[in-house]
Amino acid sequence: MTSSPVAGRSMPNEHGFWVMLAASVLGAALRAGLSYLTLVTSCLVVGTTVLVARHFHRAIRRREGAQLGATAALALTGTPVEWVSGLPFASVLAGTVARAAIFVASALLVRSAFARSARGQSVRCRALQSSAIAILALTGILLALGHQYAEARASALALSVCLLLAWGKPTAKQLKPLGLTLAGLALTSAIALTL
Repeated sequence: MTSSPVAGRSMPNEHGFWVMLAASVLGAALRAGLSYLTLVTSCLVVGTTVLVARHFHRAIRRREGAQLGATAALALTGTPVEWVSGLPFASVLAGTVARAAIFVASALLVRSAFARSARGQSVRCRALQSSAIAILALTGILLALGHQYAEARASALALSVCLLLAWGKPTAKQLKPLGLTLAGLALTSAIALTL
């Protein structure tokens, strides 16, 4: 008996995937304005993303670089929704960049929590944490210089949360509160991008 090609494939069960997907697509729909076109595009994007994630999520879980790449890719899921609505290119690009910076910084903070719990990983932990802070700070500055103020404010909000988490030094034993904090950040940032 042969197994079907999709046997063993399951839906992604990582909470971060679902939170980032929702924050990206719903935030983009709010920025674009709710309409039939944005609703249909949102549904198509979510369906496609879930199918792709269902196919690749186990391979992604095994590689840290792939996890960061997938996190950045989730920031792109809002882009088609904003694009079909007719938002200016600069606004679509700025929203995508802000989401990518926030999502990648969040993923780096989770990785730093794992590194903090591992023996002999303090240098790596600091590097991951510093990278998250630098990404958000640089993104916020560049967006502000480009007069993309809503996106710069969202980056600044994420930076303040990132700095608080870096100060609190969460470990792998505190993943649940860390995850809830980062989920709240993703959703709050999605709202901040619309203001």
